[in-house]
Amino acid sequence: MKKFIYTLILLAGVQFAQAQEILGIYTANYVPWEQVYFDTLSSPGGSVTIIVGGINSGDNATAIAVGDTMFFDVTLHGNRINAIYYAPTREIGVDSIFGVQMSITLLTKYMWVGDNELCVDITSVSIGGVRRNVGNSYCAIFDVRNIENPDNSISEASILGAMEIYPNPVNDQLKIRNAAEAVSVEIYSITGQLVKTTEVVGDADIDMSNVANGVYVVKMRNGKQIRTEKIQVVK
Repeated sequence: MKKFIYTLILLAGVQFAQAQEILGIYTANYVPWEQVYFDTLSSPGGSVTIIVGGINSGDNATAIAVGDTMFFDVTLHGNRINAIYYAPTREIGVDSIFGVQMSITLLTKYMWVGDNELCVDITSVSIGGVRRNVGNSYCAIFDVRNIENPDNSISEASILGAMEIYPNPVNDQLKIRNAAEAVSVEIYSITGQLVKTTEVVGDADIDMSNVANGVYVVKMRNGKQIRTEKIQVVK
């Protein structure tokens, strides 16, 4: 069994270590982030500690040495909450599994009651002074049961959070419900190709009868807020 290397480095809000592939996001007690829930979050939010596990592997993988640099984005429903870099304190060899502890800030303005999506993206890595793009990400869904909002206003995020999207898997008609305001809906293939686009107000059905079997990403936008959902098309 490969040994995990846990490293903590203090940066502006987030500490993270690069892997060619992220394998999971965990709490400080190593509970999978998908099992996390918050009974109540108070505006504007607060800091939490997470651990990200990954592996330095792939066809073009090389050792990540001391002095190299990795660059990351952390997003909440597609809204970037941190853009940071990490310099490893010891070499990460090819096919080495490791984990890194980091502190992030969960901002309630980007969240809603119900399922919320936290993503960590490895954007690039600089090895031996040469920087190359990576573009590997991992997303985890966690639950928020109540958000205290002092001004009691309806935010763009809460509008997206109230929307329903079903069935999943879908055969022919994807149903969008409860869009209180105009929401842009885009459906992408797993490779990033735009398959469908429309605008929804209230309730709408999207015809998926001519879409091939597979996994797709539904991206809903309202103002500056973004909500994403994965769906599967099965004929």
